[in-house]
Amino acid sequence: MNTQIYNIYYIQTNVICILLLAFVLIAYLKEMRGSSQARYYIAEIIEIMIYCLSDMVAAVCKGNTFPGVRLVLKTANAVYVALPGIMVATWGQYIFLHMKKYGFHKSVFGRICRILALAAAAATLSSPFTQFAFYLDGNNVYHRNPGAYLVPVISYLYMIYDAIKLLVISRNIDSLEGRREAKTLAVFVVPGLLCSFIQMGFYGCTTAQVGFTLGFLIVYLICQQNKISKDELTGLNNRREFENQFDNMAKSANHLFVAMIDADSFKKINDVYGHVEGDNAIKTIALILSRACVASREGGNFFLARYGGDEFVILSKDFREDAELILTDAIDAELRKVHETSTSSYTLSLSIGIASGEINGRKEAREIMRKADRIMYRTKRAKKGR
Repeated sequence: MNTQIYNIYYIQTNVICILLLAFVLIAYLKEMRGSSQARYYIAEIIEIMIYCLSDMVAAVCKGNTFPGVRLVLKTANAVYVALPGIMVATWGQYIFLHMKKYGFHKSVFGRICRILALAAAAATLSSPFTQFAFYLDGNNVYHRNPGAYLVPVISYLYMIYDAIKLLVISRNIDSLEGRREAKTLAVFVVPGLLCSFIQMGFYGCTTAQVGFTLGFLIVYLICQQNKISKDELTGLNNRREFENQFDNMAKSANHLFVAMIDADSFKKINDVYGHVEGDNAIKTIALILSRACVASREGGNFFLARYGGDEFVILSKDFREDAELILTDAIDAELRKVHETSTSSYTLSLSIGIASGEINGRKEAREIMRKADRIMYRTKRAKKGR
């Protein structure tokens, strides 16, 4: 490849990555709330930007002979080869701090991988003196040594382990928000791994930083999308996301299951105990329903959303005939658990209306929803009558 074209290729690739990362960094700094994990998120972005910069400097200076170029090349290449080990250690710490509230903990294997990644990075940084990972020939051209593969192998093993662990715990997280966050963070590893393997296999191809940049950009965009579709108080799907799911099911499904759920005497909770306690009650109900949906997986794939105020809705297009019984039993069981441990002066109670049937478009789907709503209000009125 012509040297000038080669340099332009490296400069363009890395500058685009740096600009995209700068966009994510600026956007994140505007939203930051001083959380303990924020510094690791910021550090990760800055480390990837340095990764891009070192790659660009090494490519532009390659084969040159101006004064001091050899020192620049040794430094840039050492930083570039060592940084993946530091980056995965930073990302691992961020994942731990962000997800520990959902049960993510540091395992012995994870700790060992982190220590090995940092140790391999330290060994690589010594390469200008030891030639552990690379050396420069008389023409100032970079050449790999076997040590150059140590950091990527350990780093990617660590990343894959964390990603699998996130996916595993996501199945056991009660909170919909927690499940979303676990799956979103697991996505980061995919483009980074694919692009890094391409670079390792095709010498002279610079794609690793593109993968890490894409990973960060995808995670950021998914998080933004989650914010749009998420109810801020409960972390459940909001009314907007419910309408999207309802329309999709109405168009694609042959059967529809709808459960409308409303808190009993919720106005009294607000009036007597205040709106802060009312918000706590809403969050407790959201957790009850979320856990019930998880416990009822054998009955169907349930979509849960906060419909508005103290009203919630559950949808399914893939459900068993006894889904109603399975779901209501699970909700009753979760309510009992809350009552057994609650110190509140009030008792939470829910009115539920469930309807299901065949559909052939939005009209039939809406009718099933109206039927569930009528049943729910009929149940509520019966309770008031008693």
